[in-house]
Amino acid sequence: MLNKVEAYFAKVIRERAGFLLVLALFLLMPRFSWRFFLLFLMITLVLLPRDIHDGRIKIMMSLPFSRANVFWCSYAFLVTFAVITQLIGGALFGISIDMMGWNIIGTLIFSSAYFGVAMISVTLGFGNFVIPFLVLIADSFLGSIGKNWEFTYNFLGSPSGFNPYSMISPIYQGNQIAAFIFAATLLMTAYVLFERKGTSR
Repeated sequence: MLNKVEAYFAKVIRERAGFLLVLALFLLMPRFSWRFFLLFLMITLVLLPRDIHDGRIKIMMSLPFSRANVFWCSYAFLVTFAVITQLIGGALFGISIDMMGWNIIGTLIFSSAYFGVAMISVTLGFGNFVIPFLVLIADSFLGSIGKNWEFTYNFLGSPSGFNPYSMISPIYQGNQIAAFIFAATLLMTAYVLFERKGTSR
């Protein structure tokens, strides 16, 4: 399995090195307010959702990859890339260890949720970008109701101006446990749909 992960990582880097380099430079800024949007672009324009949309999934299936391998290798690349850039950025900008820990958890929740959203969309034939982008806009709007326009990373606390949706919102994460469960549900739903799509052919 490790060899397959390495092969997938090498494939993504080889095919989209320029875009990844630009993303990495911006993602090094841990307080950059557009960090989540950049991760969204990476999910929809670099990883498996883009490959499926472009019809490259058949080529990948001709290699020694199962659908499960492709799904989890793509997700692993996303998580690895996001966390490494955040750790390097945190060290460069002097972010405290405690804050860095919460920020990494927030990044993992957002990444898992929107990888799931993009995979659900493209697997059902709705494309890799437009529907996930509309979900991103809706998430941003619904999560902001009753709140100031700022990201909140609370473990068990509630944001000011109670908004039930903001508890599970992948952007606002008013309650990180609830947001994690919601993100994990989206991710596993995407995986099941992607696997079933393969067995139905």
